[in-house]
Amino acid sequence: MKPTITFTVNNQVISRDEIKKMERSRYDLVYQELMKKGFSPKVNGKAICLESLPKQSLQDLKEGLAQFREDMGRQKILEIYADDLKKGDVMWHDFAQKSAYRKNLKIGEVEVETHGITLEQFLLFNQSLAKKNNLYLPSTIHPEHYYFEAGPHESQIIIERFGQYKYPVFLSLEQPDKDDTFKPVPLDQDTVFTMRGVTRLMSDKSDTKIVGMHQFKQSKDGMKVKLGVYLPEAVPDEMVSGHQWHLMVEFLNGLEAASQITVKWYQKLMLKVVLAVIRKRNRA
Repeated sequence: MKPTITFTVNNQVISRDEIKKMERSRYDLVYQELMKKGFSPKVNGKAICLESLPKQSLQDLKEGLAQFREDMGRQKILEIYADDLKKGDVMWHDFAQKSAYRKNLKIGEVEVETHGITLEQFLLFNQSLAKKNNLYLPSTIHPEHYYFEAGPHESQIIIERFGQYKYPVFLSLEQPDKDDTFKPVPLDQDTVFTMRGVTRLMSDKSDTKIVGMHQFKQSKDGMKVKLGVYLPEAVPDEMVSGHQWHLMVEFLNGLEAASQITVKWYQKLMLKVVLAVIRKRNRA
């Protein structure tokens, strides 16, 4: 059976073609940004210019951008986007200052249902991101994954344009403290476990007041996920819808990559233990 992935936002199914169209538009944006900064990533050995950009395939742009970032390395990426990151900090300080703590959160959820792609495959793919810990693989998942660094206790340091809005921002994604049981919405009855996180600015470790909570559910031949990002009240509504699109692009690519993974018997046993730990930690 060919694997299937269905995305639903506000009770409306979003087609794969729509998601790929959005993904292409974000690649065009990121390439144009780099050109304005004086960089010309190569595709198939040839530097891309504004005139040739529309002629490139999505796959070629994906590989070209990922290789560019990997070749540049983390420190150079930070230098390239330094001015943008300062603007992103100012923007998020403003959002946080004007928002109550964990109240009046704006809900950005995406429902995902797969057939032929299991929770075990997804978790193994997720582990591979941390294990490889490079710039290449996260870039192939979304063009606005500018920077990725896996840290201890499932933490991540990232740069992305959150909600496809204005400026990239340098963030630390962290597990909540053990005594932090806050859930922005009640859990669904069929939720097996949750992945929760808090988000801080790397510049000063201040809380952006973004709360992440993804709810995972198993099914006979696949899984269901309620992807949830809950944003502080001062952010514009377009950021909420923008991040729903970001999540769809990210998880479409991630799940399609996960579908290629063969889960070995010992990995199934290991993942049972991992799931038990996650359930206990999240009290889900």
